[in-house]
Amino acid sequence: MVERLHAGFATLPGLMRVGLMMVLAGGGLGLLYHTLPLAWAAAVDGYLGHDGWSLHAVALPGMAMTLVGIFAGRASLPTDDETERRSASEHDV
Repeated sequence: MVERLHAGFATLPGLMRVGLMMVLAGGGLGLLYHTLPLAWAAAVDGYLGHDGWSLHAVALPGMAMTLVGIFAGRASLPTDDETERRSASEHDV
């Protein structure tokens, strides 16, 4: 299963991979921060900012990069006209 996930991740556009890694890092650490006991969360506020805002500041650009990667990947896909021309030229051969 891990190999299948890795293979699927490797086929994604580069910008989308970076964005997903940022979302996973920021979101995962943010989830961990918000589940910490209150005393521990207060202790790490000096590193992560009040209420872990720096983790949210990592996850949000990651989401934006993932969306840009999706749209950039769709823009590079062949259109229906190109697909029809290819299939027509293959039938002619």
